[in-house]
Amino acid sequence: MNNKKKKKHVDATEEKQVMKLLQMQKMNQLVHQTLEDYKNQGEGPWMIKIKAEKKTTTKSSSTDKPKP
Repeated sequence: MNNKKKKKHVDATEEKQVMKLLQMQKMNQLVHQTLEDYKNQGEGPWMIKIKAEKKTTTKSSSTDKPKP
């Protein structure tokens, strides 16, 4: 009985790891697809870089200000 319980627990953790890997694969596919879409539209990775810079600048400016 104890062996079965332990195995079930291992299976559950393995399943979680597999799900994480699948999610990462999906995200990678999504990113790749959007990059392809941008290429097809004539917008290069520089567009994404600008968007990323905007995100980082807003984040840094919000963290620079000390909260009372």
